[in-house]
Amino acid sequence: MIFTTNAFGATSGAAKADSLKRLLEQEIGDSLRLTIYHKLSHYYMRMDPKQSLAYGSQELELAAAIDDKYWLATANLDIAKVQNYLGNHLESEEKARKALLFFQQSDDAAGIAEAYSHLGRIYGDRDEYAKSLEFHLKALNISEKIGDQQGIAHAHNNMGIIYWMQKDYDNALAACRKSLDMKEQLGDRIGLSTGYNNIGGILLDKGDQEQAMQYFQRSLEIKKALGLKRGMALLYNNIGTVYLEQGQLNKARQNHQQALAIQEEIGNRFGMIYSLRGLGEIYTEEKKYAQALGALQKSNKIARMLEARSEVSENYRSLSEIYQARRMYREALNFHELYAGLKDSIFNEQSNERIEDMKAKYESEKKEREIDLLTKDNAIRELEMAKKDSDLKRQQLLIYGVIVGFVLLLILAFVLYNRNQLKQKANQELEARNRIIAKKNKQIMDSINYAQQIQEAILPSEKILARELKDHFIYYLPRDVVSGDFFWVDRVDNLVLVAAVDCTGHGVPGAFMSIIGYNQLNQAVKEHRLTEPAAILNEVNKGVTASLRQKAGEGVKDGMDIALCCLDPDRMKLQFAGAFNPLYLVRNRELTEIKANRFPIGIFLEEEMKTFTNQTIDLEPGDQIYLFSDGYADQFGGPDNPPGPLTGLSAKPAGKKFNYRRFKQLIVEISQHPMAQQHALLDQTLLDWRGSQEQIDDILVMGIRV
Repeated sequence: MIFTTNAFGATSGAAKADSLKRLLEQEIGDSLRLTIYHKLSHYYMRMDPKQSLAYGSQELELAAAIDDKYWLATANLDIAKVQNYLGNHLESEEKARKALLFFQQSDDAAGIAEAYSHLGRIYGDRDEYAKSLEFHLKALNISEKIGDQQGIAHAHNNMGIIYWMQKDYDNALAACRKSLDMKEQLGDRIGLSTGYNNIGGILLDKGDQEQAMQYFQRSLEIKKALGLKRGMALLYNNIGTVYLEQGQLNKARQNHQQALAIQEEIGNRFGMIYSLRGLGEIYTEEKKYAQALGALQKSNKIARMLEARSEVSENYRSLSEIYQARRMYREALNFHELYAGLKDSIFNEQSNERIEDMKAKYESEKKEREIDLLTKDNAIRELEMAKKDSDLKRQQLLIYGVIVGFVLLLILAFVLYNRNQLKQKANQELEARNRIIAKKNKQIMDSINYAQQIQEAILPSEKILARELKDHFIYYLPRDVVSGDFFWVDRVDNLVLVAAVDCTGHGVPGAFMSIIGYNQLNQAVKEHRLTEPAAILNEVNKGVTASLRQKAGEGVKDGMDIALCCLDPDRMKLQFAGAFNPLYLVRNRELTEIKANRFPIGIFLEEEMKTFTNQTIDLEPGDQIYLFSDGYADQFGGPDNPPGPLTGLSAKPAGKKFNYRRFKQLIVEISQHPMAQQHALLDQTLLDWRGSQEQIDDILVMGIRV
C-alpha cells in the first residue's frame, strides 16, 4: 500500500522540468537559479532520487556561496527529504535539523513548521511514533499561530498517517478526515486527492475493501482530471492491491500493468519498483513463479541502481515469499535473511560510527570516574567525622534561616499584593482605552475598505482588458489598501487608449488623486472626443489644475505622472505622450525608450502651464510595449536583504534602489517569455530584491504584445 504525505510545495510536469533546465543554461540571477534547483529537486524526488539529490546539492552549494540563510535552510530540507525517501534516515535527520536551525535564525515560522513536519516523518519511518507525533504537533501549533490553513491541514494528514502506522485506525481516520474537510474548504483538489487515497488505505487495512475502493476511485478521478500521471499510477497500484485482496487477480494485474505503463511513460523509475513488485506478488498468487521472479528481479535491479536500500529490502522479502510458495526453503531462508539484514543495516551502517564514538567517550568517562572514586574514598572517611560536628551547627543555622525567610516572605507577599491591585486598576483603564482605539480603528478601516471598493470599481475589468489589449499583463501592487497608481483603458472607434498613472502620494491621499485623474481622462475622451495623447494630457492638465484650484500661492500642490499611448492596430501605429514617465518598446530583445516631457500633470503654481509633446512610432508584429510608474525602480533592497521579518514602518529604508538600469535589463530579459510568465518573473524578482524591506511606494507595470 502506498500512502501520501503532505509536503510543502508541489512538483511540475515533465515539460516544465525541461523548460527549467533550459533556463539554467542561461545567464540568470542567483535567486532564480536557486528557485529552479529547488523545483527540480522536488520534481525528481520520487522519480529519480539520485538526480533529485544532485539538484539539492547544487542548491546548497550556491546558497552557501552567497550566504543566504533562507536558501541554506530550504536546500538542507530538500536534501533531507530525498535522503529520507532513500531510507537514509540519519542523514535526513541531520540535514533537517540544520534546516530547522537556519529557519529559526531567519525567524521563518512557516519554514520552522515545515522542518518539524519532516522530522515527524523521519521518526515515523523509524517506528518512533511518540517522537513523530511530538514533531507533527509542533508543526500544527506553529501553523495555527500564523493562520496557515494549508499547514494545519498538512499536519492533521501527517498525524493521521502516524496513527495508521500504529494500527490506531479510529484516530487515523479522524485526523485524515479533518485534513480532508479543510482541503475541501480551501478548494485544494490535489490535497483532496491525497486525503481520499490515505483514507482508502486506512479502510483497506481495517478490512473494509468496498469503502476503500470507493475512496481510491474518488482520488483517481481527481488525478485524471488534473492530468497528474504520477498520482494516477500510484492509485492504479492501490486499486490493484484491493483487487488482489479480493482474489480478483485479473483486475489486480490489469491495474498494476496500467500503473507500470504510466511509470515507464513519464520515466518514474522509483514508481516502477512498486508496480513491478505488485505484479510479482500477483504472479505468485497465480503460481506463475517464473514471471513473478522476472518482475521482482527487474524491480530489484532498478532499486539497486537508485541505491534505494529500503526498497531492495522489501524486494528480498517478496522473493523469500515466492521461494517459500515453491517449497524451496533454503532459497526462501536466504532471501529472508538478506531482507532482515539489509533492513537492520540501513540504520546500523549510518549509526555505527556514532555508536563507537559514544562508546569510546563512555569508557573514558568510566575510567575517570573509577579514579575519582578511589581518590574520594579516603577523603569520605575523613569528612564523615567533620560532618557530624558541623551537622548540629547547620541545623541551628537552618532554624534561624527559616524564621528570617518567613518574615521576608510575609513582607514580599504584602508588597506583591499591593502592586497587583495597582496593576489591575491600570489594566482596566488600559483595556477601556484600547476598546475606544479599536472602535475608532475599525471605523477608519471600514472607510478605507469602502474606498478600496470604489477604486477597484473604476479600474477596467479583466473582461475589458482581455477584449481591448488581447495579449497583455498588468502587475499592480498597491503599497496600502488603496493606491495612488491606477491603470486606464478605453476605446474610440478602432483606436485603443492605454494609460499608467502615478498620482502624488499613496494610500488614501493617492486614492483621492486617482479618482480625479480617472474622471479627467474620461472627460477628455468621452466629452471632448480627443484621441491624440498629447491633446488628452493637455486637457487633463487643465482639469486637474481647476479641480485642485492650483494657482500662485493657493491650492493643493499635488499632481500626477502619466504614460499615455494610443494604439492603432489597423495601421500599426502608436502615438505616445507622457508626463515624466516614458514608454519602453522592445523589439527583437532590443529596448527603445520613448521619452516623456519632464513636467507633471498639475502643480503649475507660479509658472505658465506647459503643453505636452505627441510622438508617433511605427509598430511591427511581436513588438512589446511597457508602461509603468516609478514604484518598481525605486524599491529598496538588494543581495544584503535576505527574506526575513519585515522592518517597522518608521525604519529608514536600507540597501539600495532597484533603479531604472536594472529595470530595463529585467524588461529585456523577460520579454522572451509569454505575458503571464513575465508577470510571474516581475513578481519573483521584486520579492527577491525586497527581502526584508518594506514596500515604499505603489507599483504598476503594464505589458502589451502587438
